[in-house]
Amino acid sequence: MAFGRSNVSRNRNSWGPMSVPYRLEPDEGYAEEYTERMVSAQMRQLDPLKEDIADWLNKTLVLISPVLTNTD
Repeated sequence: MAFGRSNVSRNRNSWGPMSVPYRLEPDEGYAEEYTERMVSAQMRQLDPLKEDIADWLNKTLVLISPVLTNTD
């Protein structure tokens, strides 16, 4: 017998979401503000990656620019 299951009695129909007698309408202003905050947070998380890519690109261009400008 599984641990802790000896005294558990559940109705099979008790699983799942509980029904709500009414439904709240979403506040459009709140939803818009939440979306803006979420996008802003995601963009801030990408800042270190953007800086790393910029550094890598600058180093790469410095290395290949003499090769590209060499007209021997």
